[in-house]
Amino acid sequence: MKTYDDMIQLAKLLEVEFNSGSIDRVRAHELAERLLPHHPELRNTLTSVRNRMLRR
Repeated sequence: MKTYDDMIQLAKLLEVEFNSGSIDRVRAHELAERLLPHHPELRNTLTSVRNRMLRR
């Protein structure tokens, strides 16, 4: 159930960012990195999120 909670947290962070809000980019990066091994079908999306969170 932990990965489900992580996915929900990441989705909420990305929604806040999408709506021009400020987010904890380190937390978003950590969540994306933690979810990668558990969701190979989302590899491209999670890798993109992880890399984007490191850029700014």
